[in-house]
Amino acid sequence: MAATSCCAGIGVDLTNKNMLLFIAFIIAGVLLFIFSVRQLRHKIKWVQHSERAVGKVIRTEEINDSDGTYYRPVFEYTTRSGKTIEYRHGTSGSNQNAWPLGYTQTFIYDPAQPTQARFLSYGVFQFTVLLVGIAVALLVIGCGYFLYRYFLVTG
Repeated sequence: MAATSCCAGIGVDLTNKNMLLFIAFIIAGVLLFIFSVRQLRHKIKWVQHSERAVGKVIRTEEINDSDGTYYRPVFEYTTRSGKTIEYRHGTSGSNQNAWPLGYTQTFIYDPAQPTQARFLSYGVFQFTVLLVGIAVALLVIGCGYFLYRYFLVTG
């Protein structure tokens, strides 16, 4: 008798390597989806409880390395408590004109750690949203295989 699981009613055959691959896609998709949604909720909560400040470029720093010369903007912003902070943006490869003096950007920061600011932009969620997308793709591929088998092969 072939090795089957409790899902034998939909034709799950654990000896079929293709089927095992799609089961692995579903399992990986579910786990990644759970992880990424938890991360997304954590980031949303962080953004909701963060404070905001508008910073402006006060100068650019010239960085010379093995790849050449690039410029990093230095922003200055004032926290709600009145403390002035300098923020050096880690962008590499920008030219000097990419960040004109006086350019403004909204920052978010944890009031307990105001020097650990981030730009308020989609980038706060970028990696997490990418993980959600990968998880959904894995689930669609994995579940699509079983829908295909159920409706087109056995139907």
